[in-house]
Amino acid sequence: MTMKNNIKKVCLVALGAIILSSCKKKDNAPQEVILTTKSVYVLNEGGWKNNNSSISAFENKDMSVIQNDIFKIKNNRDLGDTGNDIGVYGSKMYVVMNGSNTIEVMNASDAKSVKQISMGQSSPRSIAFAKGKAFVCSFDGTVVEIDTLDLAIKRTLQVGRQPQDIVFANNKLYVSNSGSYQPYDNTISVIDVDNLKLIKNITVKENPSNLEVDSQGNIYVGISVTYDSNWAQLTKESVQKIDKNDSVTDFAALAEAEHFTISGNDIYASFPKNVIKKIDLSGKVIVEDYNNSKQDIKKIYGLTYDELSKKLYVCDAKDYVVSGSVFCFSDNGTFVNERKAGILPKKVVFIR
Repeated sequence: MTMKNNIKKVCLVALGAIILSSCKKKDNAPQEVILTTKSVYVLNEGGWKNNNSSISAFENKDMSVIQNDIFKIKNNRDLGDTGNDIGVYGSKMYVVMNGSNTIEVMNASDAKSVKQISMGQSSPRSIAFAKGKAFVCSFDGTVVEIDTLDLAIKRTLQVGRQPQDIVFANNKLYVSNSGSYQPYDNTISVIDVDNLKLIKNITVKENPSNLEVDSQGNIYVGISVTYDSNWAQLTKESVQKIDKNDSVTDFAALAEAEHFTISGNDIYASFPKNVIKKIDLSGKVIVEDYNNSKQDIKKIYGLTYDELSKKLYVCDAKDYVVSGSVFCFSDNGTFVNERKAGILPKKVVFIR
């Protein structure tokens, strides 16, 4: 064989290898995602300091998987560390990154990043929206106001110790000050949303955490477990209700509820052994057990109800290490579907 033929043969083999490699990359490349007004996003919290938070996208109609880790695919970078909360406001979606100390703002339509807002070393926890502003409570004891037009921080207010959650209701902001650990805090800060001024602090049980609002403007405060200095458990989960007159009462129907969410006049709550109930505002049980022990739910980590599709989404953290799942149930408690998500799926939001 001549030198010329040898060179030609080598070139053809190399070209074939390049074409084959190119085909493999194309076959393995993620498909372009086209989201619709019936799509949902799932925030996967990820492990603390593991920088593996992610967002999954699903089709609401039949829970078909559109894409896991959609943020990384769309932006060619990781979302960050410990996604603690997510919300859609207008055309944008906001993700509170507790470990990364950022608010990741992206287009709700395609998950492409618009801006990453630095929160210093504040350890942001939760986000609420009102009157063209986003309000973020952080573990450093602050509430920060962000303009949703220019995405700049405008004002800051000091509240209680280590706030866990924030909601907007009755033209006011409510913030749960947990203290996180001894000494626990036991207050709900009530804030004038227009002037970002503290109106008052309402006393509740120690270690208040998540906040929910019903159709009447009542605030429901999830009270987390408390421990002594030796980590012996002192109390169990409970829920208190703050009415529009700021009176506080125990809500017995949610005693020992581990997670709960409210939609209008209905409360959806999970209890020990992964029992999921639907309860009305009077405390009457409407659906005794969504799961009915038939589905392989390991550890409920969050509940979200969609008023449009009339479905309940249950986030299952499994063993906190492997990828979790999202279970979907119809409003009457019938199981619809299960889909794999990322690590520690926590909250579902909807594109409208």
